[in-house]
Amino acid sequence: MGTGGGVWRCGYLELDRIVLKDNSAVSAGGGIYQHAGRINLIASQLEANTVSAGRGGGAYFTGATRSRIQESRWQANISETENGGGLFIDEGVYVEIDTSTF
Repeated sequence: MGTGGGVWRCGYLELDRIVLKDNSAVSAGGGIYQHAGRINLIASQLEANTVSAGRGGGAYFTGATRSRIQESRWQANISETENGGGLFIDEGVYVEIDTSTF
């Protein structure tokens, strides 16, 4: 899969108490690829997600207006060749992170 191995979304997305584990993508967002819109990630876990030739092993946020990660845990996410093993936030994207572990 090119982008968003676990979730690919354009628009509003709220994920509450979910686990995204062992997903993979080639170019961006092993666990989540969020393009535009808003994402709220609440009390969730992203673990062991991988991107093999790009950015954002756990997640890649691009074009989003304002997003929030709250009370979530990110561990062992990997970007094999570029930046953002856990999370890659593209230029111009605002993400509020509260009470989370990376």
